[in-house]
Amino acid sequence: MLTNGEASVEAYAEPSGPYFPGQSIIMHCKVTGDTTKFCTWRPPNGSSFVPGSFPNFYESVSSGSTEECTFRIKSASDFESGKWTCIPFLSGGDSKSSDPIDILVARPPESIEVSEVRKDAYHEILQAQNAVNFTCEVKGIRPEVESIQWYIVREDGSEEHLTPSHPELLHTKTFVSADFTSYPGMQNQGVQQMMVYNVNATLSHVFSPLDNGRKLVCRVTHMLLHPANNSASAKLEVQYVPVVHMDDWKTKNFDPHGNKFYLPPGTKGEITVYFLANPPISAPQREVQWIIRNDITLNSGQEEGKVKAGPVTHVPGARNDLYETTLTIDPVGREDATDGYILRLYSSSVSPNAQEPFTEFKFRVELGDRPPAAGMDAGVIAGVVIAVIALAIVIILVVIARVKGLFCFAGKALLLELCMLGLIFLTSQ
Repeated sequence: MLTNGEASVEAYAEPSGPYFPGQSIIMHCKVTGDTTKFCTWRPPNGSSFVPGSFPNFYESVSSGSTEECTFRIKSASDFESGKWTCIPFLSGGDSKSSDPIDILVARPPESIEVSEVRKDAYHEILQAQNAVNFTCEVKGIRPEVESIQWYIVREDGSEEHLTPSHPELLHTKTFVSADFTSYPGMQNQGVQQMMVYNVNATLSHVFSPLDNGRKLVCRVTHMLLHPANNSASAKLEVQYVPVVHMDDWKTKNFDPHGNKFYLPPGTKGEITVYFLANPPISAPQREVQWIIRNDITLNSGQEEGKVKAGPVTHVPGARNDLYETTLTIDPVGREDATDGYILRLYSSSVSPNAQEPFTEFKFRVELGDRPPAAGMDAGVIAGVVIAVIALAIVIILVVIARVKGLFCFAGKALLLELCMLGLIFLTSQ
């Protein structure tokens, strides 16, 4: 509030901001201690005007002798965003300006982008087991962003929320040009500079081989943004040393407890191993190697005697980095039952700074069919349940008998049966 002698000028907006585009705003200008001849308002963009001069945009709504300068902005826009000043001309001929009031009209972002922060040539490749920085940049938005959240979208559409180590948002004020030359119904205002924010959020995260091919999403919370337009994403291209991936692709003859393959003797035995690899397997004869019984070494496509190392093939309909390879033993003999088996998976394209230049999958071969999973079958479980229920009934009957003083358990079996029937009859009454 500013005063001029005994006169004072107070300007304020109702309701309080920030404001949605198209929202109606009442601009109050209250003069006390004097009367006004007329008043003007100075907008953030353009020249001062008298309320009522542009009825298509600004409607005069004076509510009394002390608020003769009050008017209503019919539909807030970029043009109205900024500092407004009320300037009444008092009865004595003097003019007085109010304190500026800030009208903040929301503005959707020009863009939302996710990008990797690369430090040098080595970081051109996103490596597993290494912390990598991503930035989410929101350009040309107003008012400030409330929050930015990070997610990884899995193959089934579910999301994993990531907690950034530095959750702070960096807001930077900047200005963009807005062209008001064709603003309808008003004098030519030309090109004006509008205040907006550029916002940055940084995520530092160690990605795993399973994240390869998934989407990294940053989601922005802001008054003008909705699920359809509040996010940006980047596809993750993660390179890593090959990883055996039997969990989701179990073969019937494989037992993950102890890494055992069961092969019936005298048959054609197949040992199939699934694994993830990125960069893609391009030279399997060099990148996949079997060691059999701690004695024979075969590259993919080679064979020796009854043992053959099959090709590496991509698993159709699955991830684009999931492969399989099969070792065939025909026929299976007693000498094959040992723990001296190794599948070695190389990836020469991955940086030597990774944990190791290759992966070894060690397993053993057992003769025979794979035994059923440990535990009781349905028949045994049902029998146990029935026995427990019967025992519970007997215990309940004994308790009831003691409570009612029916101690008839010392007789013979027939007497005991009659007593039990009697107890059942009594308890049913």
